[in-house]
Amino acid sequence: GKARIRSCDGSMTLTFKGPRRKFTRSEYHIPVSQSEAVSMIAEFSPGPGLRKRRHEVYVDRILWQVDEYMGSLAGIVTADAEIPTEDHALVVPTWAGMEITGDNRFSSALFAEAVEHQGERLRRLVNLCKLNGQLE
Repeated sequence: GKARIRSCDGSMTLTFKGPRRKFTRSEYHIPVSQSEAVSMIAEFSPGPGLRKRRHEVYVDRILWQVDEYMGSLAGIVTADAEIPTEDHALVVPTWAGMEITGDNRFSSALFAEAVEHQGERLRRLVNLCKLNGQLE
């Protein structure tokens, strides 16, 4: 599993994510104060973290969370569908791009590592995204 601190509209949330099982995983969201979030990030975060803007888009009553990365990852956009059940027949809109679920080359951990180390790792990630149509 993993833990994240999210900032959205001035609210801070500690999110725990369980291990992935096919297309699903459990998630728990706990509100925390700004000062608690800052303390947790200072103590537990090894790198600069990821900056992104999340857009919520509904298509056929399915919520798509579209993440637009910022900073050195500017131009990379990913989309996740919140499906009601694992066997749900999902119709992927053309704007969503290629399927990257379970592809560790596009994991948040790899994105964070590329941001932290910049240089060659970041160039490889950007080139990979260009090859796969994630970047123009």
